[in-house]
Amino acid sequence: MPEAFLLKGTPTNLSWSLIDMKNKKTPLLRDKPDNWIIWGVNQKFAWFIKQLENSEIFIYVTKSEATPGGLAIYGIAREILQLTEKYWPQGEKWVPFLLEIKAAAPGVLEHPEDPKQWKLIPKAKLQEKGIKIMRGPQKLKPEQAKMLREIFPQRTRAGHEDVKGWLREVGELLGYHVVIEYESEGYRFDVAWWGSERDFKGGKRPAAVFEVQRSGSLVEALARLKHALDKWNINGLYLVVTDEEDVDKARRLVEPHLKGSFHELMGRVRVRTAKMIEEVRDALVRYRDEVRELSTLRD
Repeated sequence: MPEAFLLKGTPTNLSWSLIDMKNKKTPLLRDKPDNWIIWGVNQKFAWFIKQLENSEIFIYVTKSEATPGGLAIYGIAREILQLTEKYWPQGEKWVPFLLEIKAAAPGVLEHPEDPKQWKLIPKAKLQEKGIKIMRGPQKLKPEQAKMLREIFPQRTRAGHEDVKGWLREVGELLGYHVVIEYESEGYRFDVAWWGSERDFKGGKRPAAVFEVQRSGSLVEALARLKHALDKWNINGLYLVVTDEEDVDKARRLVEPHLKGSFHELMGRVRVRTAKMIEEVRDALVRYRDEVRELSTLRD
């Protein structure tokens, strides 16, 4: 089970990171999902840095003229970074890392440039849960981390771009060459995987094609998968449903179409939910190095 930590930061520094997440001016963010930010911790906390990757991170914003302070963000720490220049407006000697945002207090993501509009979860609410705010990184007990996760408002359903980003990450971690929005004969596929970049450039057929169903777009998604079947006759045909979290309900949503206009896809298309894709991505990221090592054995 991953460790969990409570980190502190100024509203100025968090605002800086959130704006960079949105605008992607830093090259290290340009190929990363839209919900990843750069965050940091003082290099003197070596004990924490050793446990950082894949741990759960809660960011508490300190009090300032702009905000009374409070809990702002919950996320998962990803890889540690190397920056050649100073990144944040305030403070020195930071160890930067990528943080995947899982949840945020109202206003934080909507108004990254204006901490006055952040409706942070107040210190008093954390104290009610038995969590005191102290200096430096705080290691949380599993039950404390669970309580903090549950404090955040329930997130909305995964978006189309979110799921495409997860599919890209999964494919790349497994060693595939991934293309987003691949076009073929007037059809544009959400995500396609090839066995290698050489296969892609050599005009070989993809190993898998993914269509992410958005509300009201099921027929169009199935039409693109039907084209992929007709053109390449591949086994890797996937429909990712965002309207349902239960896979059995998702399959029942698709089934009438597979018995009708798209009967050729019956038994060929595999139905997955956005939640399943996210969980697979999270598991692969957690064991990133081991997965990459094993995936290279086929080379």
